[in-house]
Amino acid sequence: MWTPDVQRNNDVGQFAVYAYAPGKPYTNVTIFRDALVKVLSYSYGDPFSDATAELTFPQLTPFDDPEAPNLWFIKEWTHYDIYWVPATTTKKSDRDLPVINPNTNKKDMWLNYGDKGDPIWEGFSVSYTPSPDGMRLQLQGALYQLDRYLAKPFYPNRPVVMEKLIKKMFNPNKRKLETKKLKYIWPAGYNKLFPDEKRTPYTPKGVKPGNKWSGMASRDTGTWQRALTGFVQDMLANMYTDDESGVEAGNQWTVRKRPGRQPVLEVRDRFRPPDFEIWYGTPGVEVSL
Repeated sequence: MWTPDVQRNNDVGQFAVYAYAPGKPYTNVTIFRDALVKVLSYSYGDPFSDATAELTFPQLTPFDDPEAPNLWFIKEWTHYDIYWVPATTTKKSDRDLPVINPNTNKKDMWLNYGDKGDPIWEGFSVSYTPSPDGMRLQLQGALYQLDRYLAKPFYPNRPVVMEKLIKKMFNPNKRKLETKKLKYIWPAGYNKLFPDEKRTPYTPKGVKPGNKWSGMASRDTGTWQRALTGFVQDMLANMYTDDESGVEAGNQWTVRKRPGRQPVLEVRDRFRPPDFEIWYGTPGVEVSL
């Protein structure tokens, strides 16, 4: 008979969902018409981190008009943040809400909203589906907003370093993105510096002499493909650390999202220890490869 080697209990708490849109404030929509929103799923990927999510508002039916002013958060392109709010037996602020303790079945616990920290998932709505069970919303991760734009080609007189081309895509002022400007995060010990040498028609542009750079440049500035899953992903497919970088050679660059809708360009360490292990055949575990 199978028995687990280690048993862990998740901290008691509840999901909280916040929404905002142009002209609308940052609003807690966790409870609407006295019904708790259902977080059906949320997922992550690499690259680009937050991938998809699904929510259901149980008290909204096919008879509700999504165009009604009080249902502004149902419309497409509404931005959503999902938090995990821990619950304890101590009330810590006036924002805390009483909830039922699953161990005592009494309302003697508090959702500590001051301890919710950063969002565990950030994105925006792309569609909604009325159903007898409520209004179901399909969401995409925050960085995928960039995929609503195309990579317009331009013709530089010299190759451009790839990290500069990627950063150019994530320009929130140019594309009205809710994400912040892309940041570079160089691995510890990274020492590949751009050489200070005479400029030629083949010298890459986009980085100053003496500054760190990926060591890769391109004249490919886009071919009207999708900006994120086309152009940026194609760039990342060719970006690897080399023997001159001072770090493990052969690791690939990736774009991830940090809390606050902050995109970062960093190196994925393929030799890092796993975060967790899943054993095939474990009761209650479904594996799809």
